[in-house]
Amino acid sequence: MESSKQLKSKVFLILEGNACNPINVFLVLLIIFNVISVILSTVPDLRTRFGGFFSSFELFSVIVFSVEYILRIWSCTSDEQYSRLIVERI
Repeated sequence: MESSKQLKSKVFLILEGNACNPINVFLVLLIIFNVISVILSTVPDLRTRFGGFFSSFELFSVIVFSVEYILRIWSCTSDEQYSRLIVERI
């Protein structure tokens, strides 16, 4: 089994990888779909018809972005540049 330090390094490398990394592509697409969702939810007819979907999609997005942020804060200590106090990482 991997040590916590190795896991931390792997998570950091995945999240800080290049733009073509599948996770980064997913996050960019999620941002784009969020923008579209917010725009469409301002149309009264669409809000009435798909309001539940817009709310569920927003909740899903908040959860995904929160998990991503927590993983970034946790894993960044594997890079010496960010290994100091948590206040300096935020």
